[in-house]
Amino acid sequence: MRAKMVGASNATKTIKLADMIDNMLGIIAHDPTFAKTYVAEKRDLLDALKGGDADLHATASKMIADYFAGSAT
Repeated sequence: MRAKMVGASNATKTIKLADMIDNMLGIIAHDPTFAKTYVAEKRDLLDALKGGDADLHATASKMIADYFAGSAT
């Protein structure tokens, strides 16, 4: 997925960021076991999504950082 996203359009990256944020909200809240794997995968994907919407990128970055810092809700 990462290689595909590196070459994706900025619009595609923006959609992926919005989808990632929405999915993280639900997964972190409702499936903490799977969240460990999911959020780690998204952390690895985040750099490939640079060029998408900057605010969404910042939100996703903060959610991931907060999750690993133990302060995700």
